[in-house]
Amino acid sequence: MRGPFSTPITPLTGSLFHADPQLFLGLAAGIVVFLVLHPGAAVGGIKLLIPIGTVALSLILALRVEWPRPDGILIDEAEAPNLHQSVDTLRTATKGPRIHEVRITGEMNAGIAQYPRLLFLPSRNILYLGLPLLQALAPEEVEAVIAHEMGHFAGAHGRTASFIYHIRMRWSQLGERLSRGIVAGGLRRFFRWYGPWFAAYSFVLARRQEYEADALAARIVGSATTGNALIRIAYQSARWYEGWSLIWARAVERPDPPSSPYRMLGEVAFAAPDESASDMLARALTRQRDLDDTHPSLSQRLAALDVVPQLPPPFAEPASIVLLGPALTTIVDRLDAEWHNAAEESWAEEFSARQDLLAERQALEDRAGVEDLDYEGRHRLAQSVEVIDGPQQGADAFAAVLEGFPDAHNSRFRHGDALLDAGDEAGVASLIEAARGEPALLTAALDRIVRYGYATGHEQLIATFEPQLEAAITAEQEARRTSSAIDESATIRALEAEKREELIQLTAGVAGVKWLLAGVRDLANGQQIVFVFAARRDFTGAAVLDALIDAMLPAGDLIGIQHGRGRRWLTKRLRQLPTGVIQD
Repeated sequence: MRGPFSTPITPLTGSLFHADPQLFLGLAAGIVVFLVLHPGAAVGGIKLLIPIGTVALSLILALRVEWPRPDGILIDEAEAPNLHQSVDTLRTATKGPRIHEVRITGEMNAGIAQYPRLLFLPSRNILYLGLPLLQALAPEEVEAVIAHEMGHFAGAHGRTASFIYHIRMRWSQLGERLSRGIVAGGLRRFFRWYGPWFAAYSFVLARRQEYEADALAARIVGSATTGNALIRIAYQSARWYEGWSLIWARAVERPDPPSSPYRMLGEVAFAAPDESASDMLARALTRQRDLDDTHPSLSQRLAALDVVPQLPPPFAEPASIVLLGPALTTIVDRLDAEWHNAAEESWAEEFSARQDLLAERQALEDRAGVEDLDYEGRHRLAQSVEVIDGPQQGADAFAAVLEGFPDAHNSRFRHGDALLDAGDEAGVASLIEAARGEPALLTAALDRIVRYGYATGHEQLIATFEPQLEAAITAEQEARRTSSAIDESATIRALEAEKREELIQLTAGVAGVKWLLAGVRDLANGQQIVFVFAARRDFTGAAVLDALIDAMLPAGDLIGIQHGRGRRWLTKRLRQLPTGVIQD
């Protein structure tokens, strides 16, 4: 998804030949010349070309990508002369790339995409502007956005930005798309080693380039205007997504989607700044970017521009009216029609699912009127109440469940989650209590609390629980690593008789098992069943292992290994346990 003030969007169409045609043409010409001048070396040259060609073919196949056709509504100069004049003026001022097309999308963002063409032909550059962005900003603020995007391609900075984006995309593709085989396997290991290093290094450059693009926009339209654009995007985006949430919330009330959401949101969502805008801005200023986002945080970008973080003044007319003119009506109608057609099926599914949930709730309430529901029934009824009536009613329903089942940790977790959704900080205590009763809920509970802290700007909650969340994630990763490996230092004890009988019953129908042994070991996050097996001759070990894991999952956490020369110590140890034999 393209974000406001985004990094360059560079579709990578075709194969590696598009990225470096000169290199491949030079190599081909050099090989032909060499073989012509030295015909006696042809045999050796061909032998040399075989491994080189194999590696090259693996890379080309891995990098070959079919990129989708440009989306959005193409708008030419005759339809929107003000917009095209503004783009041309900004291109001259920034020394940015030539824009071949301007397209209007339904997204709350903007970006420039480069579509490579054959051989030495220059890329085709498309400027994408989201209609919501044009509706949300003043004309001069949209100019700041376009100038920023131009800045990613201007001068040496543009070449570096485009190069880094190309390479970052290539690394992400290589590990996933290299074909099977010895050569490809070796290449995969290299790219998995080098890829993270390059990503970390180029990440710093990518973030620095965001600051440089902001600085260029500030030189063209002014720091205040660039800062106002950043600020207005922050709270207008929140309003935009909140508006879509309200629209989709109606899917449970009516079987067909509304016919004009873009028109409605353009008229309602982007009102003048008010108290809600202040709250949204305050939350945006406290939000910190994670390591997956090359954009600095809003507060960092405003500080670099020397702009005070405050709500900008209202504007007379939005950029959508000024820059698009009469074409605005046609664009809105097209986006509304496209959305309606795309959303119709999902909307009907939402409506149908709500009707099913209403029926299920009514059936549970009818049962509760004549008998006491068991825990599963009461928990499910509370879930339906939360979805249908809202978080506060859901919290009350889960509280009623806990009165009858005080040790129902999942219900306590849902109780705390619903309270936070309702804006009640008491949910924090309920989530922590649920995690104490069921340690497996700890990471999810801390994550929910931290997300609530960021959403509400509650710095004390963030300061208290974010370090705990990081520690819990680290512990979880270490536990996962420990649970996925086993060596001779492991302490394995015998299964309880009941657990052995359970495994015998669970695995009785698994085909291809020659024999099966099992024990149990204690890990930091609980117990884990350890099993080793041998497969019959007409079955593959991988297929039998998958079948055994599927069958044994109800018994708890598992680690399974096929018997082999290096695992004889495990086979021997499990056979010595009094309850170690499951199948023999």
